[in-house]
Order: sequence, then C-alpha cells, then structure tokens
Amino acid sequence: MANELVARASHAPTSELLSRTIFAVFDTIKAANEVVIHKENLKRFSVHLKNVSLILKSLSKQDIHNSASLENAMNGLYREVGVAKQLFVECNNRSKVYLLINSRKIVTHLNCCTKDIGRAVSLIPLASLDINSDLNQQISELCKKMLDAEYQTAAADEEILKKIETAIQEGNVDRSYA
Repeated sequence: MANELVARASHAPTSELLSRTIFAVFDTIKAANEVVIHKENLKRFSVHLKNVSLILKSLSKQDIHNSASLENAMNGLYREVGVAKQLFVECNNRSKVYLLINSRKIVTHLNCCTKDIGRAVSLIPLASLDINSDLNQQISELCKKMLDAEYQTAAADEEILKKIETAIQEGNVDRSYA
C-alpha cells in the first residue's frame, strides 16, 4: 500500500500532497490508539480519520491534474491532522492524573479537531475534480458526520472531577475524602 502511494506521488505535487496527508492521517490514528484515556472517543475519532484516508486514497487513484484549490485543501487538511496528532502526542507524554484533571479540555480540543478536519475535507473542490458521484457523496456524508460529532468526558471521569472540585471548594484537604 505504501509503495503504491509513493509510486503515485511521482506524478505531480498534488499526488505528493495526497500521499503526505494519507501518511499523516495514519500517524495520527496510531498516536490516538496509544492514548490511555478517552478510548471510546478516540475510537470514534479514528473511524472518522480512517474514512478520510479512504477518501484520500480514492482521490489519489483519480486522474487529478494540479489544482491550486485541491492543493490548498490538502495543505489545510494536513495542518489540521497535525494539530490532532500533537494533541495525542501530548496526551501520551502526560501522567494519568494530569489527563484526568484536564479531561474536559482534552475532549473540547478533540471536538474542535474533528470539526476542523471535517471543514478541511469539505474544502476539497468536488465540482472541479470530475470525480464519480459515489465518492462525492462519501465526502459530503463524512463532512456532515465530522461536523456533527460530539465527544464527552466519561461519566466516571466526570464524577471524580466533581469530587475534586467539591473538595477544593470546601477546602477539604483530608486524604480520606479523595
């Protein structure tokens, strides 16, 4: 599969951008799978990214001439996928306590990353690429799903966070409360 993408990358800069973006998507999926918290959220996010990679592979098989608007869309998608990967790398480098305390921020950032990637995919110039209607429909549906996606903090994590917040507000520093 990787050799196939590299072979196509020799045609034009657009195919290189597609290949580079596909590899970035796979790296991001790998980084997401290594995160120790929010497994359910990250599984859903990974499914979206796998669908993005399938669409990009389909685009790489099309006879696409250098298109400035496609190049801009691929650069934006590459950038947004990189932001998501950076979130996962940071999560992998932090302690579980840090991740728990900041789980709401992480989930909010994950929601933003999903929507931003969905917007970047929606910038692919479908009308000017002369692609088949099935692929066009897949891209539209994926964009809608990603823009509508909502992730939430796990109930158990939320309960622990509420206890911590309550203890801080009450000034309760007794170890037994934790």
